[in-house]
Amino acid sequence: MADPSSTRPPSPPLSRNEMLGRELLKRKSVYGNFLNNRDDFWNNHVEPGRPITHWDMVLAELKWMQKDFTMERRLKMYQAYVLAHLCRNWWIYRQAPPQPTRRVLQLRADP
Repeated sequence: MADPSSTRPPSPPLSRNEMLGRELLKRKSVYGNFLNNRDDFWNNHVEPGRPITHWDMVLAELKWMQKDFTMERRLKMYQAYVLAHLCRNWWIYRQAPPQPTRRVLQLRADP
């Protein structure tokens, strides 16, 4: 149980002027805190999101198409590179086949 000597006596009722004065002090402290912290408030402020519109979807699809076209162009360039080297090697082999390679490719007729 609490010590009776440590309890505070009830405070008398406040007059209208005292209540207004306390309310002004509360508002002043809240406004003062806002003024002191307003830079932090605006720096950390996150704007509410806006609804997605048709134009946002069009822009997202254009972004995807750009990526798709870029990847397709790279793939075709690589395929062309591979085919060009295969053709070059085929023509080189056809003009002057090395003798040992040609024997390896021939089949033996005797059992």
